[in-house]
Amino acid sequence: MESTEQKSLLEEFLIKSKKDYDAIKNAKVICGVIGQSGSGKSSLINSIFGEKMSQSGPTQTTLDKKGPFQKDGLIFYDLPGCGTNEFPKETYSEVMDLNSYDCLILVTSNRFYENDRFLIEEANRLEKSIFIVRSRIDEAISNGKYDYPEKEEKDIINLCFLEIESSIRDLRTNGIYLVSSRKPTDYDLPLLLEKIAESLDKIKRAKFISQIFGANEEIINEKRKIAKKVVKYYSSAAALNGINPIPGLDVALDVGLILKMNQEILKIFNLDEDSIAYLKLLKISHTTLNSVQKFGMQFLTKEAILLLLKKYAPQVATKQITKYIPFAGQAISATIAFGLTMTFGNKTIEECAEKALEILSQVDYTSFE
Repeated sequence: MESTEQKSLLEEFLIKSKKDYDAIKNAKVICGVIGQSGSGKSSLINSIFGEKMSQSGPTQTTLDKKGPFQKDGLIFYDLPGCGTNEFPKETYSEVMDLNSYDCLILVTSNRFYENDRFLIEEANRLEKSIFIVRSRIDEAISNGKYDYPEKEEKDIINLCFLEIESSIRDLRTNGIYLVSSRKPTDYDLPLLLEKIAESLDKIKRAKFISQIFGANEEIINEKRKIAKKVVKYYSSAAALNGINPIPGLDVALDVGLILKMNQEILKIFNLDEDSIAYLKLLKISHTTLNSVQKFGMQFLTKEAILLLLKKYAPQVATKQITKYIPFAGQAISATIAFGLTMTFGNKTIEECAEKALEILSQVDYTSFE
């Protein structure tokens, strides 16, 4: 029987794990996407989420603030351009409440307008992060090669960059990013996502990364770190809440906790049911799509989880467990419950990361418009 002191240590450890977990879980990141109608704002929002959150199309016009487009605390608004009769510059900041956003993204698809400069000046005045995005860079490259066949792709990209830079070099920005929603892993979209994350505080950065599309290997690696906090919380909870005996194992464990943990991990890596439903609309190979569907099921049924627990149980020795638990002498059932959940969770993370990388390798054939 564990002592009162031992139980107190275990509870303190759980409280700390829960505090770290809740901080990320309850955090909100609110981003405003600004620009002229037809500049590609909706497509950019879809690319950032890796899901069709906002409608886009050649005839779409943004006549009012649209949104929120949100996923578990990551919130985007599609804001109309300024300098019109409906949204004059003089009252734009107040009407759109620009001061309420964690970051602003200014999108342009062709020339840079005077009203765009005004929006950067307003962001500077409000001391807000503002990221400048030149959308549809793939189209600009194609058009440039047609008009200037002697120029290479890198020369056209450089011209597009310099055109914007020359218009705003006297203003403060968080960088210029050339992106294509049709090719989300090419050009600067991954860099844009990384820089937005860097501009946020630690907790909001974790929230942002956990919900965005894994546009490159670096972002997927950051998702690993966030998922490990989820696993730590559920492992601590399992140590206290192990109540259901596992057939064939000398340990009690709440399989329901593991189901919830798996659901959160799958969502972080864009492998949850909603994401899989969206993948059906993309030009990913049927082989990969089928493997993703089967992959998720092994983590979302009690029967499959029990089989995997029996497989992992022999690997969970006390020496392995003590490197995670900062105390000793706990009841062996609680210790094994912690170790099993931690082992299971970390293996789930690695398999999800591998599957996310597999999808990423085919993303050139997809479009998030």
